[in-house]
Amino acid sequence: MPHHINNDLGVLPCTGRDSLFFSNLRAHQAVAKALCRGCEVKDACLQLALDNETGDRRTTFGVFGGKTPAQRVRIKKRQLKEEEAT
Repeated sequence: MPHHINNDLGVLPCTGRDSLFFSNLRAHQAVAKALCRGCEVKDACLQLALDNETGDRRTTFGVFGGKTPAQRVRIKKRQLKEEEAT
C-alpha cells in the first residue's frame, strides 16, 4: 500500500495505483481524490501526511487522504495558526 496505513481488509483504493496518487497531472490527482472519498482509512491517511508537513513547504508528495500537497500545506498552516492562538 503506497500510503503505509494498516487496515483489516488489506486492499485499499490506492493499492497498486501509484501512477495516479503520485502524479503532477491534475487529471490523475482528480481520480486519486475520487478514489479516496469512500476509503475507510482516508482520515488516518490524511493525518499521516499532515504529521509530516512542516507548513512551510510540501514535504510529502502525492495525494493522501483525498488532499493534494498544496491543499495539505494550507491545512497545516491553518492548524499551526490555531495552535499559536491558543
